[in-house]
Amino acid sequence: SLTSLIVTLESENSSGKLFGIVFFARATFLLLLALKYGAGGRTKLDIYCLVIGVVGVLVSLTGNGLAGILLALVADVVGYIPAIVKTYKDPRSEEPIFYILEFFAALSIVISIGDLSVDIIMPLYFVASCVVMLGLIYRPIKSSRVLTKHT
Repeated sequence: SLTSLIVTLESENSSGKLFGIVFFARATFLLLLALKYGAGGRTKLDIYCLVIGVVGVLVSLTGNGLAGILLALVADVVGYIPAIVKTYKDPRSEEPIFYILEFFAALSIVISIGDLSVDIIMPLYFVASCVVMLGLIYRPIKSSRVLTKHT
């Protein structure tokens, strides 16, 4: 998200800049929630995502915005794998409202950008990731595979 922010702030597209700022704030908020309420621990996946993300930031600082964005996207996709697996196993473990709101926010940014530039890569990715997660949450499943949600 820092990479996206750096690259989009260099853009001339105001919608791209808005996306970078809003989604950087979102990522920071989610990081704080994960630190407070997350499962904790450090896995190899966490380390790989961190390394890819740091490389993405460093690459974006060199002026190669596209490479930085693509590295940020790879880090996010790798980091999304545990959420996808968890949601596949237990669709009730995720709140759909988050993904519905994020889908419409990212789709609005895609529409407002309106051209195929580097600014549109991350919003398109967020639209696609929300579609995947919502598909997993709302897919028909056999009741014997669903875990009960803890309250």
